[in-house]
Amino acid sequence: MKRLLILALVSLGGCSTYEDLTEEYRKSWDNGDITSALGHLQKAGERIDEKHPERLLWNLEMVTVARVNQEKSLSNFHLRNSINYIDQKFGSGLRKAKDKKISEYTGYFFDRNMAEIYNALAALEEQDISKASQSLTELGFKRQEAVSNHQKELDDAVREAREKDNHKGTGLNYKMFRGNPSIQAKINSLYDSSIAQKYGAFVNPFGDYIRLIVSNRTDLLSDTSLTNNLLMAEGIGSTQFLQNEIPNDPRNVTYIFLENGTCAKRIEEKFTIPISAILGRELGGVDYVPFAFPKLEPRNDYERSGHISSSNDQFPLEELVSLDAVITAEFKERLGAELARAFLQTVISIGIQIGADQLMERDQQGNKTMSVRNVLLQVGKAASTAIADADIRSWYSLPASVLVCRMNTPPDGSMSLRMDSGQSFNIRVDPQSKTNLVYLKSIRNGGLITEISNFSLGTQGGTIPIQPTSSTITSTPGKVPLEVSNPQPVPSFFPTPETLQPTTIPLPSPNPRDDEYRTWTNNRGQTVEAAIYKLLPNSIHVLKRDHKIYHIPLSELSTNDLNYLKKPTVTPTQSVSKSVDEEYRIWTNKRGQTIEAVIYKVLPDSIHVLKRDHKIYHIPFSELTPNDLNYVKKIN
Repeated sequence: MKRLLILALVSLGGCSTYEDLTEEYRKSWDNGDITSALGHLQKAGERIDEKHPERLLWNLEMVTVARVNQEKSLSNFHLRNSINYIDQKFGSGLRKAKDKKISEYTGYFFDRNMAEIYNALAALEEQDISKASQSLTELGFKRQEAVSNHQKELDDAVREAREKDNHKGTGLNYKMFRGNPSIQAKINSLYDSSIAQKYGAFVNPFGDYIRLIVSNRTDLLSDTSLTNNLLMAEGIGSTQFLQNEIPNDPRNVTYIFLENGTCAKRIEEKFTIPISAILGRELGGVDYVPFAFPKLEPRNDYERSGHISSSNDQFPLEELVSLDAVITAEFKERLGAELARAFLQTVISIGIQIGADQLMERDQQGNKTMSVRNVLLQVGKAASTAIADADIRSWYSLPASVLVCRMNTPPDGSMSLRMDSGQSFNIRVDPQSKTNLVYLKSIRNGGLITEISNFSLGTQGGTIPIQPTSSTITSTPGKVPLEVSNPQPVPSFFPTPETLQPTTIPLPSPNPRDDEYRTWTNNRGQTVEAAIYKLLPNSIHVLKRDHKIYHIPLSELSTNDLNYLKKPTVTPTQSVSKSVDEEYRIWTNKRGQTIEAVIYKVLPDSIHVLKRDHKIYHIPFSELTPNDLNYVKKIN
């Protein structure tokens, strides 16, 4: 029997635990059962605390799965969690070359990139053009950071590997290891090289195109480099939807996006290399060196093409971005560091084996040494044992591709999507809106097509082009899916006595003084009387006398209004939103019971709160203390 290189330690990271926790979720998702997928994922979250190494990964999954279930408040909550976490941790959790254990998941660049894109889309849905533009602008800076971090990771791994040349007299050096044809052939088999070449490393044209739309359709940005950036991406520059993009186009236009399929997943690929091929000699009865690398496995069960039909025309759906290509390009780029780690693990393990041989020679008559060697040889016989575990964690629910159709909005606002599989979906938009965006989801070929969002990007006419962000507190559509099947009502953390009936408590917006109201004028002469409610980096929220709140980008304001905002005496009624961690607080009912949680949903007569263990509870207003009620009034 061939024997493998002996390992001193066999590690098992948090990956397998996370895989076990989320197994049912992945099965439901692959079957296209989005409701059960969300239920299973929330159930898994009950065992994922703030110290769990896959905390970020679970939050990212919650973003996409809650989003497709139209649980926007839940999706946005986890989106904020994800962005805050990944911005703080990006580049800090890199696996050290000498480490066998898989470290904390801090995200790949495509994770960070897609999270920011979803953040921009969520802002557009709320008519917050300024916030969306800020997120889209951030993408360029984050790509630069990704390139820099990757280069540092690679340089550090290679330097450490070269420092281990001829470790303990092994005779092994990194150049010989790196150039071994058998190893190189195995590495090349881990991904599809033709897909990896579609875009450059750390490039995702999705964000550039969304930014181009915002620029052209809102007149907020003027960035001629956007089109050039897209033209650089093979397979996009010649597409019809990009050629039709005209700056300041006066026509009413509808954009239809379809998230298509599910991206390539990581699996573990194990292989062995003859020790003589990389060492140049035999070693103490050890014939092979075992390796474990991640491998990208495409999931090809998804719609390839389709078209959009209106009453008088037909338009094709074209590929805007292949997420498989984005992921594969980054995967290929990171393999150099992975190979350096594999080399380091090899020389360390060979050094251990040489040490065992030397000990054997020094003490040939001792039974104890023979026993130790026999134990080591038994470990080495396990063909499944590799030098280091492969990291197969990834954002599982990302799409394989995003298709897009850009078309003039039909007079009646009615369109029909039909995929080549025969699956169809009817679409209706506002024909009077300058720009409509429709976002759809299809998980598998021939499966259900779901509408995630359908909204207008700004308005036309004689009023300031802003939309109310809140007027009265209303329930968010959709149920809170706490169970996989047969969903139950959200449990009340504070049991209400049978004799006590919940009452509706009005929660009006704060009341500014009369002298805080003023007339605001945009750069086209349109006006609105309101007081400042919230100051943001690139916009303001203003409060009218009817307690409706409106959003105005700073780029829309007159010079006089901008000068007013610069006055040191200007103070908003409400401060800028806090981070998610700061929003957790202690809630107390009238009987003194407490719970630490963050607001998840505000209803007419109660709230839903989310604990740190991701369990959701219901609290009637009638059960809250005056202090808690005032807090709810303040933030709303």
